[in-house]
Amino acid sequence: AKVFPFGSAVNGFWTALSDVDVCVKVPRASTRAGQIKVLREIAAQLSHVEKYQIEPRYGAQVPILHWAPRMPGLHACDIS
Repeated sequence: AKVFPFGSAVNGFWTALSDVDVCVKVPRASTRAGQIKVLREIAAQLSHVEKYQIEPRYGAQVPILHWAPRMPGLHACDIS
């Protein structure tokens, strides 16, 4: 797998309050079902990080995981 940042972190519009957008490219995830399967696998691993909670958004036009901090001062991350 390869991970690529995109959005405000790349285009110069990032601020201290912005979230981080990343795209995980996995060769076996070429279909929507495959993408959701990979996101579920990522979510299972990220669920061990106690300072964050995972909000799956599989029904979005592009399925994502919103990885949200449980306390202020940390950055959220959208993973697609």
